[in-house]
Amino acid sequence: MKIFREVSRKLNLGFFNSRKDQCDTCIGHKEGHIAQAVYGSHIEDKERARYFKNVDKVLASESGGKLRVLTMDLQQLLMCPKSFSSAVYYKRKLSVHNFAMYDFHSREGY
Repeated sequence: MKIFREVSRKLNLGFFNSRKDQCDTCIGHKEGHIAQAVYGSHIEDKERARYFKNVDKVLASESGGKLRVLTMDLQQLLMCPKSFSSAVYYKRKLSVHNFAMYDFHSREGY
C-alpha cells in the first residue's frame, strides 16, 4: 500500500470519487424547504424499498433460475458532441441516455 501511494503521488495520479445522486426531497430537506415529518416518511419509504429489493435478490439467487430480478438505472444525460463553442452546441445537440440493466441471477449487466 505504501509503494502504491508513493508511486501514485510521484506520477501525480488521483482517483475520482463519484457523487451520489439525490432526489428533490432529500435536497429540499437539506436546504430547509421540506418539513421533518415529510422527510421522515420519505426515508421510511426508501428503507422499505431497499429491504424488499434485498428480499427479491435473495429469492432470485435461491430460485435456481425460476425467478429473475432485474434492476435498472437511467444514467446521466450526456450531450454529444461535447463542445464549448455555442454555435456548435445549439446546432448539433444530441442527447444520449445510458440505460443499464443488471440481472441478479446471471450476474450480467446489459
